[in-house]
Amino acid sequence: MIAGQAIHYSRGASIYDSEPEQRVAENFDAFAEAILADRAKEKGQQYITAAFKPDGEGKPHRNKASALPVAFVPLDFDGFESPEAFLDAVQALHRWGGIVYTTHSHKAEAPRARAILAATREMDANERIRVCGAVEHYLDQEVGAGLIKFDHTVYRLEQPLFCPPTDGQDYHLSGVPIDVDQALAHAPEIKKERSAQDRAEEIAGDDPILSLLLDRGMVHREMDAGRYAVQCPCSNEHTSESSETSTIYALPNFEGVRYGKFICQHAHCKERNQKTFVEALGLDPNTVWAAQRGDTVA
Repeated sequence: MIAGQAIHYSRGASIYDSEPEQRVAENFDAFAEAILADRAKEKGQQYITAAFKPDGEGKPHRNKASALPVAFVPLDFDGFESPEAFLDAVQALHRWGGIVYTTHSHKAEAPRARAILAATREMDANERIRVCGAVEHYLDQEVGAGLIKFDHTVYRLEQPLFCPPTDGQDYHLSGVPIDVDQALAHAPEIKKERSAQDRAEEIAGDDPILSLLLDRGMVHREMDAGRYAVQCPCSNEHTSESSETSTIYALPNFEGVRYGKFICQHAHCKERNQKTFVEALGLDPNTVWAAQRGDTVA
């Protein structure tokens, strides 16, 4: 028996449910019992996640901004080096209280599982990510580094954790709730990721096309990270008036675009290839693309 504080959480009907039902379990034991009783016949069906603040219309939406602190620690194991590593992980998790259950993708020779552990108090978004990281580090030490493949996305408050399948195998963990404050004292700080704007600014300084557009006064404004409203290099062939945002230039090496790209809404430009836009600026496409790849240009 773990008992403890009430557990506030959401229960979604399927992966497509963005307005999950808000629920409260009397304690962690009741929470675990509800999860194990809520069996899914197929992948992508019911899930649990953090509770969410209601919007202006009183509806809870599953998103990062409205996610509330939680008092449970989720783990999603995408794979194990061997069935033995899976059993070793379950054994190691007995240090804490909670449940482990196999997933729809589980096979005896290739185990897949999820775990939900009790915690001594509620955690905000950053705290839970750090506590999950501390548990991950512990399992690497106990089972062996690299023997477990973790899915880190479930550490986020808003990320769904799918319920067990109808034929899943369950393991009840006999330990105590994770001491959140103790775990945080030994958990590494989360490395702050560079924002999209920071990355875009770094790329912008080295892009020969954007530099030329700026020098010629052809940039109207920055729209969002990595995208600029510009004067079309082929504007002299347009047969209609251009709005400020009718032509966009997207930076290279940003959000899946390898080379800089012009996107012009005018009929005369919709079929133009990128080579034509670059040449209209008086630049050599091969030299530009080499620079955008990071090649040494003679």
